[in-house]
Amino acid sequence: PKCSRSYRKRSSAEKSSRAKAWFGRRMSVVRVKLRLSNIYLDNGTVEVDDAVVDTGSIHTCIPRELAVRLQLKQTGTRAVLTASGPEELEESGAFVELQGKSTMTPLLVSDTLSEVIVGVTLLEWLGFLVDPVREEIRETDILFL
Repeated sequence: PKCSRSYRKRSSAEKSSRAKAWFGRRMSVVRVKLRLSNIYLDNGTVEVDDAVVDTGSIHTCIPRELAVRLQLKQTGTRAVLTASGPEELEESGAFVELQGKSTMTPLLVSDTLSEVIVGVTLLEWLGFLVDPVREEIRETDILFL
């Protein structure tokens, strides 16, 4: 059966302007404030003012400098694929506070990162989702399906 809708053919100028409108958009980066602390030692808390929320990352990852400062223990290693290629990262864990909610979470420790990357697993566990239009995270229901 033939489709009953008729579509007008767009001119190349219209196609070009639509492509520019779409591809000309800037990618939003969501940054959050959070606190990290050692699960096992009462050695203080590190406040991070501009952690990057990465919806393409499952895991939360911190720079080695923070892991050393908090005296986090290595619990294992994990092979991961990063933007710069495959790497072997240390696994650890910490207590995280984010917008009034807190939990213990596994972390990866990187020698090459200079900022904290918040992965989607941590966001979902705490009941947050990313609002890319407002460039923020907001509360949502925690689904247990």
